[in-house]
Order: sequence, then structure tokens, then C-alpha cells
Amino acid sequence: MTSTLHRTAKKPAPLFRLTVYRDGARVDEVVVTHDVITLGRGADNDLRLDDHTVSTHHMQFSYTGGRIFVEDLDSTNGTYVNGHRVKIQAVVDGDNIVLGKHRLTLHTVSEEAVEVERHPPTELLESSELDRLLGSSARSSVSVNPASGKKVLNWIAQDAKGVWWGFEHQPQPDDLGWTDTLNGIRIQLKEDEAPRRDWRESLRKI
Repeated sequence: MTSTLHRTAKKPAPLFRLTVYRDGARVDEVVVTHDVITLGRGADNDLRLDDHTVSTHHMQFSYTGGRIFVEDLDSTNGTYVNGHRVKIQAVVDGDNIVLGKHRLTLHTVSEEAVEVERHPPTELLESSELDRLLGSSARSSVSVNPASGKKVLNWIAQDAKGVWWGFEHQPQPDDLGWTDTLNGIRIQLKEDEAPRRDWRESLRKI
């Protein structure tokens, strides 16, 4: 996972999704519910991209008059829509936006996106909160892999039995638990929890 969405107050509309790819590999899926979001390498962006070819404040998406716009924020390497460098450009469903090593595919409102937003927004957990949920021994599973330099796990969630699992990619809920549709790493972290009815609301990004 190379991107982090820092959400502020939730807004029910507009609603669109971004599928995030890095070097051709899918790394994230983001549901956007704000009029304006900024993207860049800096930690104060709504969507942070860990990529040295991306500027600190690289670009933004804005929603106005029922249309979605991409605007380059005077980045060093530019923002490209469907292969063309742009300053400001309206975008539609299926358009590809490239900044640095990342490609974002835009998806407008769909039944699938609406279903995602019926659940609470994903929370970004800090280390102290992660320790509280899992304990230090389980938390060691989410440390950085020395070989790749990437985190072993990026998401945690409880199943219907209350067991905590860790996932490399964002999982999707099924009847009694969670499935990583990209077949990434899946590790059982903690199993001393009681069953819970609201387990579908337990998904957290770490």
C-alpha cells in the first residue's frame, strides 16, 4: 500500500472512486465524498502518495456543477489525463490520471460505490491504537519487511467470530468474514475476542 486517504468531515455527495496503481500494480481503492481533495507526497494531503517523483502538493480533484475536474498544482513532473499533460481538465468515468509512478482510474457513482459508503469510513490507526487492539506481539506482524521495504500488512478486520485478521490488500466482506480478492497476504492476528454482530464495521487501515 502506498497511499493514505486522510478524511475530514464526511459528505454524502459528490461520490466517485479512484483505483490507484503504482508501476502497473493495483495498490488501493479510494471512495471520495468531498468537493475537493488534494494529492501529493506531503503528509498534509488528503491522499498521500509515497513517491519521490510526485510533488509535495501535486494535484487536486474538485467537483463543481456536477462535473469532476483535475487540476495540476504547479507540480514538477506534471499531471497527465489519458496521456496528455494538463493544467486543469474535466474528467469522466474511465479516465486515467497519471502523476509520477502512479496511475489513478476514475469511476463515477455506481451501485458498488454506494454500497461501500453505507459502512463507516475506514479509519487510519496510529501505533498506540493498534497496540490497544492487538497487543504488541500481534502488532509485530504488521512491521516493515526488510527485503521489500514495505509493510507486511496494511489492513486489519474482525470476522463474525471476533477473530482479528491482517491483510496485505483491502479485503471485502463475505458471509462470515473477509476476503482479499487480490490474493495477498492474510494473517490471523488475535483470537481471544467474543463474537460481534457489527464485525463488518471493524475494517481499519494501518
